Amino acid sequence: YTLPATALDAPATVSVRVRTKGLDPDWGAWSSPAQLTLAYPPSVSISVPGIDGASVSDLPLTVRWAVEDSTGVAEQQLMLYEDGALVHTAQLPTDARSYEFGDSTYRLGNHTPYTLELSVRGGSSLSTSAVRTFATEFAQPEPPEAVVGVDYSDMSASVEVHPGPSESDEG
Repeated sequence: YTLPATALDAPATVSVRVRTKGLDPDWGAWSSPAQLTLAYPPSVSISVPGIDGASVSDLPLTVRWAVEDSTGVAEQQLMLYEDGALVHTAQLPTDARSYEFGDSTYRLGNHTPYTLELSVRGGSSLSTSAVRTFATEFAQPEPPEAVVGVDYSDMSASVEVHPGPSESDEG
């Protein structure tokens, strides 16, 4: 028996029973029903960073993705690799479609290639993952400038800290 193509349009439960026919002119008894569930794995795509090998220059980096699954998302996990080693993992809420790499989660290094993997398990228990590579290249902040003032009348000192020069100040 071949299932019609429409049976695969949405998750479905199929029930099957069989009986045998041997040399005896009568058919055998029906078997107990056996059930199986048809479903597709989730569809996952990472939209930010948009392409493999993207250069990320703005921090914090907010990763974005889309998920489609007719049975609903049961679990999502984001993994970050540096030189093939897992450096950060996050178990995400099922409705999350973005994650921010920043001071409160994981601080990305400068001039560093990364591999990002998003694994999604659907309500059908089928799973899939999407992988994106990217590298960081951002401008380092200028070091602050400390100015020490001394008042010789009372022998006190004060320290003022000024931000480093901005790009618009240079030149």
